Amino acid sequence: MMPQPQPIPRVQDRSLPMELSTDDKFFLNALSVTFPKLTPTELKVCLYLSKGLNTKETAKALYLAPRSIDAHRYRVRFKLRLKTEQNLMLFLLRFEQEQQKSRFETPKNP
Repeated sequence: MMPQPQPIPRVQDRSLPMELSTDDKFFLNALSVTFPKLTPTELKVCLYLSKGLNTKETAKALYLAPRSIDAHRYRVRFKLRLKTEQNLMLFLLRFEQEQQKSRFETPKNP
């Protein structure tokens, strides 16, 4: 009797492997509107950095090499016009906090 063929494993989806919360979607939208030159992959890298993931963890989550993440981080820093002494992760955390704050503020009537 011949062995049964094994099913072909599915290729991993290269989109975001984690479930996006409403806050994550809001953050990505705000970031893409504020900085329209960011690519979809750069936006994903920004999201993971804002969650506190380091380069290796982000690379694993996005199925990329750590050197690719370093290159994306470099391009993101350039597109955000960050100075060399500015921390990208802190910038993204502050950006996210500011966006959340403005999201929940009630508009003032003139």
